[in-house]
Amino acid sequence: MKVMIGPHWRRLAFLGGLAMLCQPSVANANLVITEVYANSPGSGQDAGKEWLELSNTSEDTAIDLDGATLQRLDGTARNQAWSLTLTGAPTLAPGTTLVLGESDDLGLGLCFAFDVFVLDSSFVLGNSGVQFLSIETADQLWGEEVKISNSSTFPDGQARERVDANETEDIGTAWAASSCELQTNVYGTPGQAPATCLTEDDFLPSSECAGGGTPVIGTDGGVANGNSGGVTSTSTLDGGGQIDVSGNAAPTGSLVIISSDGQSATFQLTATDADHTAVAGSLYYSVAQNQPAGQEIVAGLNLQSDGSPVEFVWEFGDVPEGTYYPFAVFSDSYGAKSYAYGTQAIQVGAQTAEMAFSITEPDGINDSASASAGLNIAWNILPAVDGVVALYYDTDGQGYDGEPIVSGLSANATGPRTYLWQPDESVPNGNYAIYGVISWAGNQAMAYSPGFVEVQNQVQGCQCRSHKNTGANTIPFGLALLALIGYRRRKSRKSLNH
Repeated sequence: MKVMIGPHWRRLAFLGGLAMLCQPSVANANLVITEVYANSPGSGQDAGKEWLELSNTSEDTAIDLDGATLQRLDGTARNQAWSLTLTGAPTLAPGTTLVLGESDDLGLGLCFAFDVFVLDSSFVLGNSGVQFLSIETADQLWGEEVKISNSSTFPDGQARERVDANETEDIGTAWAASSCELQTNVYGTPGQAPATCLTEDDFLPSSECAGGGTPVIGTDGGVANGNSGGVTSTSTLDGGGQIDVSGNAAPTGSLVIISSDGQSATFQLTATDADHTAVAGSLYYSVAQNQPAGQEIVAGLNLQSDGSPVEFVWEFGDVPEGTYYPFAVFSDSYGAKSYAYGTQAIQVGAQTAEMAFSITEPDGINDSASASAGLNIAWNILPAVDGVVALYYDTDGQGYDGEPIVSGLSANATGPRTYLWQPDESVPNGNYAIYGVISWAGNQAMAYSPGFVEVQNQVQGCQCRSHKNTGANTIPFGLALLALIGYRRRKSRKSLNH
């Protein structure tokens, strides 16, 4: 099993400039291919040594690469040579980069301090000829298509670095050969800006690498994770032992919105992970509910894997007013991740009193209620807000001066939009309008139902009712029986007289 190793991310200052220049040929080119290495020194020496670099050039939007499609297209006709799905790829924070290659060490035997997402064996780059690379996220919101080579040979041992993200066709304008030597006769700047050579900080000590350069990541003093077949060497820095990641499971977590007042929100995060003692948590907000694509709030929160809660306060600052849906990403040191969505929506700024609130049921068509057969009162709230709804019944459908039914119903996105009303005998039989009152952030809105509901609880004795039952026509059974006997006697005497 090939996995992405390590939690480290590299932030690139130069990418802001690329973001302003870049014009997408596929989706939105805030996701940019910024470096390509295709031709190692020597004949037939490319296997396991080819790689490329992806960068998120946006200033405030995270890009989820899980399920993204990477393709090589050949010739001016752009014939597809291969297509790869980046299953399990990470979410790129704004201004960060990800190196993708055929091996963790890029075939150099080096121990990098940044992540390398390992691609399968179908990833092959040609040394010459017209080639394009295309990247597109699973939601088709982000990506680009760029030419990486033409009829001339790809530079021998030199990566091509993207120097003009606005250009996707002209090789001489879009790319420059790297002059930073990684190893003898091998040039490139993986994880760094063009012409920014790697330093000692970009590598781990050799004791942190197994044979071939694979980083050794230890937990709890180097305790092996999962099957022991992968334990082939030791590391003095992590206490000894190489972790076999074949049995690694992603952490799980939850995101609870404790409070929100229009200016800030307080979150509570918890995480559990049987494989690790620590979990990294990141928070994002989205305009769509239950969609793992949005803008970053914070990254790199340190969470304990035993479920211990951690609180975080988000100050909205200059975030545009509106309703947002927060979500969290939980990841372990191997890159395995999971998502958790917030328990409610977040309102940034004051919601106007003109928000749409309406009672849709009862609508006056065959609506009745009793203690044994309830009525589903229904309402709409657009958009959802961090507030509460109260319901009332009223005899005349005006004035908002009725009697309470229920209060404290949540108005957020996960709150109810129906309530089963089963009026008991304390509610007199009759026809009633229903109205609701929604309260949020110091605001209040009210709305009546479009129709009435008839309360029809049984009472003692024979009940005869009109359409609007007030109970006034109830006749005790004994009086009814005496009246019937008297009527029959009078009718019998009248028959004898004839």
